[in-house]
Amino acid sequence: MLLQLPQIEGRMFASSVAASVVHKIWCLDACLRQALSSERTSLPRDRVRRPRQVSVKEQERQFNLRRQFARQALGHIAGEIRALCDTIIGLISDLMIPSVDGNTEDTVYFMKIRADYYRYIAEASEGEAKKVQVERTENAYNEASKKAQSLPLYNPVRLGLFLNVAVFQYEIHGNQTRAVKVARDTYDKCVSNMTKVPDEQYKDVQMLQGLLRDNLLLWCQQDDDDIQR
Repeated sequence: MLLQLPQIEGRMFASSVAASVVHKIWCLDACLRQALSSERTSLPRDRVRRPRQVSVKEQERQFNLRRQFARQALGHIAGEIRALCDTIIGLISDLMIPSVDGNTEDTVYFMKIRADYYRYIAEASEGEAKKVQVERTENAYNEASKKAQSLPLYNPVRLGLFLNVAVFQYEIHGNQTRAVKVARDTYDKCVSNMTKVPDEQYKDVQMLQGLLRDNLLLWCQQDDDDIQR
């Protein structure tokens, strides 16, 4: 699924406090995302292969042992993901958001990153814990979305936020209708305001428009395929 990842490098922040710590937070964010990349892709790829040329009873015994080991390994990976995400969430909440108080765009930017990391925790959770994390993620995205209402409809930070809100609704919440509505509404409003986009933001806006369009095409195509089946 396509989504826009937050980037801190190259951004200009109105607060001098934010400017003084932004490089450190970017370095930490980059390191955590690199670590999370391998951890998150490990979750769905673990598969257990049954050994050949052994008795059925031995196959079952080995299969059960490997399944137990796989569950333990996945639990360890999920724990590492939660710990990494909790670290960056704490830094954003305690350091970055207060440092840009008064600047709406920068505040929305960091609130979006925080919501993204809540989403990663939800991806790595199961059962009742997953329900709790999904609710926390939705609350974080809702908070950021309310704050973003005052930004221009073509603003790249706003577009990136609602792009990821749609991804969350589709992939984690399982609400395809809501995901399509958010993505389509964001895309249409942006397209109708393209003449107002400043030159320095035009490429970023076009890229985000493309991601929104690609997700819409993918989600609607999958819906058509389900109906045909």
